[in-house]
Amino acid sequence: MIALLILTGCSKKQAIEPITQVQLTQLPVNLATLSHDAALTLLLIDDHLLQVWDNQSQQLMKQIEGSKYQLTFRDALIAPSKRSIVSISDTQLNIWQLHTNEIVSYSLPEFDSSIRITKAQWSSDEQLIALGYNDGSVLLLSLDKQTITKIHLHESSVTHLIFNRSLTSLYSASLDGHAKRLELQSKEITIDYALPHRITSLALSQNENRLFVSDALQAQELIDTRSGEPVLSLSYPQRFKFFRGAQFLASDEFLLTTSSKAYISLWELVSGTEIISWPIAQRSAGSTVYDFHLSDSNVLTTISSDGMLEKWAVTPILFAPKRQ
Repeated sequence: MIALLILTGCSKKQAIEPITQVQLTQLPVNLATLSHDAALTLLLIDDHLLQVWDNQSQQLMKQIEGSKYQLTFRDALIAPSKRSIVSISDTQLNIWQLHTNEIVSYSLPEFDSSIRITKAQWSSDEQLIALGYNDGSVLLLSLDKQTITKIHLHESSVTHLIFNRSLTSLYSASLDGHAKRLELQSKEITIDYALPHRITSLALSQNENRLFVSDALQAQELIDTRSGEPVLSLSYPQRFKFFRGAQFLASDEFLLTTSSKAYISLWELVSGTEIISWPIAQRSAGSTVYDFHLSDSNVLTTISSDGMLEKWAVTPILFAPKRQ
């Protein structure tokens, strides 16, 4: 068990110093994602260059120049096993082995030129890839069965995709303001929760009983995944808040969020109040967190739009052993 220090119950902005801070690149970063354990960082630079970095040694492991293959990258992911990465272009999906030159390519259906991939997700067993598009459709690619299934889930761009642990369901969110759960076997939609504005963040709790959904204005809610009904709204004094990312932690007692700009916040999920908020390093006016990961030892790793990798010792700042 852990207990919050005196910071509990009051929202404070503090200047917290990172324990590690390194800028992986000074090139314009379009996308950055961490591996499931934050050991690797994948950067998409200017739509045509992919880089994989080892976060411990801070060394470049692999670089893929899309121009050599006539590829424009729309999204990219690190495999759960960390043995490969996947790149997604308009008509092609490539799996690149990290430690060899092996490439496996899959052709994607060709759509109207205005239809673009907006989000991708790779299943934990690496056999299923979900692709979301700006027309609201989702493609399910079964790599082992070599099949592609198209489902029209939303009326606008798909912004988030999450597989559950058992790979029986896919959660999705969209600019149409809806968060949904699709049952992968029956293709039935069993949750359809609507917010007033476009959804900007989506997170599934560790026990999978709650779904955090946030829109672009002032609705940030926790949804019971069994009933599909809201159980808690976040509370704060500001008129509006915009969330870019979210992650449940500490047995779902707390929620970590990132703002549209440069702030990280921690929320207590009994009352829904903000405990503390602090900024990342900012190298440009539009600096924002692209991805983050909290380890079991409460070390937070963040990667920003500036290519800045930072690690934060969360335990000494926020947590202490429970006193008897």
